[in-house]
Amino acid sequence: MKRSKLKTELGVVGYKGHMTRLIATRLQDFDGHPWLSPQPSVPITRGSHHGRALFAAPRVAQPRHPQTRQNKISTAFSTQPGFLTHLLSLVLEQSQDRAVRLSGSVYLKNLAKLRWEEDVQPLNEQDKATLRSQLVPAMLALSFPADKAIRAQVAESVSLIAELDFPTKWENLIDQLVSSLSATDYNVNIGVLQTAHSIYQQWRAHVRSDQLFTEINLVLSKFMEPFMQLFRQTAALLLTKPSPNPTLTSPKEKYVALAQAMVLLVDIYYDFTCQDLPPAIEDSHEEFFAPGTGWFQAFLLWDPADLRGDPDDTTPSLTSQIKTGILEIAEARFSCLLLL
Repeated sequence: MKRSKLKTELGVVGYKGHMTRLIATRLQDFDGHPWLSPQPSVPITRGSHHGRALFAAPRVAQPRHPQTRQNKISTAFSTQPGFLTHLLSLVLEQSQDRAVRLSGSVYLKNLAKLRWEEDVQPLNEQDKATLRSQLVPAMLALSFPADKAIRAQVAESVSLIAELDFPTKWENLIDQLVSSLSATDYNVNIGVLQTAHSIYQQWRAHVRSDQLFTEINLVLSKFMEPFMQLFRQTAALLLTKPSPNPTLTSPKEKYVALAQAMVLLVDIYYDFTCQDLPPAIEDSHEEFFAPGTGWFQAFLLWDPADLRGDPDDTTPSLTSQIKTGILEIAEARFSCLLLL
């Protein structure tokens, strides 16, 4: 049955749910890597034969190696119109099994990494455009701490796609990020900053070029001012005692979220200065580096009891991550001065 007729029978909401369930049944975990199974592992009740017809793979000769067959079916399945958006819907669906959602997010990342610009059996261009418009809102929807692992995979998808499509095909990406920043919700800010850092950190390894600086200047023209405002607000909330805004610093979970945001803010500061010093950062040098009053020196001396980790834990604490980031910035700045 054609997709339009299937929509008529199920209704728009029912159709979307049907497609999401169909994709969910196709996602499996094979040796740690998700792939699409040729047969649904969970039977689909209403309209299942329609869904199988819609997403059915072309007839192919049965290869000897079963994984080769899985790869061919996965490729054919992912080229179906609507697949990308339904896959993202599955990742965002809180009622779905978390393992399935995580597998879906990894599969989405792999599609972005391996097949975004593929010429043979290419992904649907309209689906790619729709997915681009939905990725930043998806990051915000995954702002709950429990979704951290899934959010990391989606953030990497954003980074991979942005590297290929920004700014030419994704002109409003930075506008989406800026408009999503919040003065009060730091779980949302963490998602935005993680997404932004995943895009900007690529500049660190790039060779200087006119194209690179055009992209950097575009980002700075839109993101620098809200970045500086958020940095100042977050730093003041973390360092000032008593808290200037207790509703943002307590209970402890909120203070931890502030520190997580500061880790990302320091990372982005490094991203912004890895190729050259933007005027806004150069003009604020004293604010960040001044002995005794600069933000960075204050953070190097900062050791709040609420953020101290287990001494036996090998994972760096949030305070250690912030200090490491600041030292990397200082080292890079000092190296640049030596080259002058």
